[in-house]
Amino acid sequence: MGGRNALRLVTLSGLLGVSVCCSLDRTGTGDIDLIGIGGALDAGEDAADGRAEASFGGIFTGGTGGDGGGGNGGAAGNGMSTCGNGLREAGEQCDDQNTDSGDGCSDRCEVECPPNSSVGPNYHCYWFMRDSKNWGDARNDCVAQGGYLATLTSKSENDFLAALTVETAWIGATDGRTAKESGAGSYAWVSGEDFGFENWAPNEPNAAGKGCGILERCYEHCATMRDDGLWNDSYCEDDRYPYVCERIPPGIN
Repeated sequence: MGGRNALRLVTLSGLLGVSVCCSLDRTGTGDIDLIGIGGALDAGEDAADGRAEASFGGIFTGGTGGDGGGGNGGAAGNGMSTCGNGLREAGEQCDDQNTDSGDGCSDRCEVECPPNSSVGPNYHCYWFMRDSKNWGDARNDCVAQGGYLATLTSKSENDFLAALTVETAWIGATDGRTAKESGAGSYAWVSGEDFGFENWAPNEPNAAGKGCGILERCYEHCATMRDDGLWNDSYCEDDRYPYVCERIPPGIN
């Protein structure tokens, strides 16, 4: 149907008991747009998505090319969120107030992690360091890499890290006591996050002691995660363990 006075129809499919409304173009072009509400197969779509879209000169509202994903400031995912507005909305992993890639949050609002790292269920980046260090050196190395010694604040995060590591490794928890102080103190995460979730092995932490000098004893005050995902307190100066680093990409919070 060509010409200025063409009647443009949005194809309707499976429209049972659903209202349809139409609007007349009052600009003098003579065009009429018909809008389907709910359960309609919109023009240019292969399947109905339950959303109404009106045709205006061939451009469909709700995203680039119909219902497609966003990018470069366009609507993301379901057409309801806008990448780059600084608000992490449905369909976005991150939103850092721009549509640049290479800064940790891509132009499609997807997390960008360093090489050899993995994206966790909370969209944080994690990487396993096989170099064996004591707890303090492991903590400092994670910081030097732009992150921190991994903190496990939920079961989903703990399960993810347990699958990522294949041996006992340092995690970012300590009770803050010195090696020669006996008894377990209150454990805290290096990030300052709440220590509400715990996954200690039975009878841990126990601040076990051992000889560490002439007539001296040292005690366990730093946390490791075993390969089964359970936690144990270990001697902070023990340099036999690898470790896991964590980083929060921009635009997550």
